[in-house]
Amino acid sequence: FYVEAVESTLVSASVFAVASMRSLARKGNLSKEDADEILQLPMDGIRFRRLREKHAKLWRKVKDRDVLENTDAYKMKSARAANLVVCYVGDENADKECVHYVGYDETRKIIVCVFRGSVTLSDWMEDAKLLMDRVPNPLR
Repeated sequence: FYVEAVESTLVSASVFAVASMRSLARKGNLSKEDADEILQLPMDGIRFRRLREKHAKLWRKVKDRDVLENTDAYKMKSARAANLVVCYVGDENADKECVHYVGYDETRKIIVCVFRGSVTLSDWMEDAKLLMDRVPNPLR
C-alpha cells in the first residue's frame, strides 16, 4: 500500500508542472509545431521526458519542475514504476478554473483523475469560505 500511496502522491503533484509547461507552450514561446507537439494528447511519461529534453530552455521556466524531476527519480528506483498515459488535460482557463487531467495506467489497470489545488488569489479566497461541521462516525 505504501508504494501505491507514494506513486499516487507524486503523480498528483505532477499536475502543476504539466500545466505550467502547457501554459508556456500556449504563450508563443515556441514555434507552432513545437507548441502543438507539447499540447498533443495522449502523452505518456516517455514522450513527456523527451519533450522536456528537447525543449530544455522552456523546461527551465516551468514552475514546480522539481516535483516532476523527483517523480522521475523515484520511478527509476521503483520496480513498479507507473506508466501513466495522460488522455485529457483541463487547463485552457488555468487562471480561472480548476486544472485537472485524466489518464490511465494499462499495466496496473487504473484510471487516474488529478486535480490541481489552490494557486491563484481567487482560489484561496474561495477556499476561505469553507465551513466545517462535525459529522458522527457511522462505524461507531
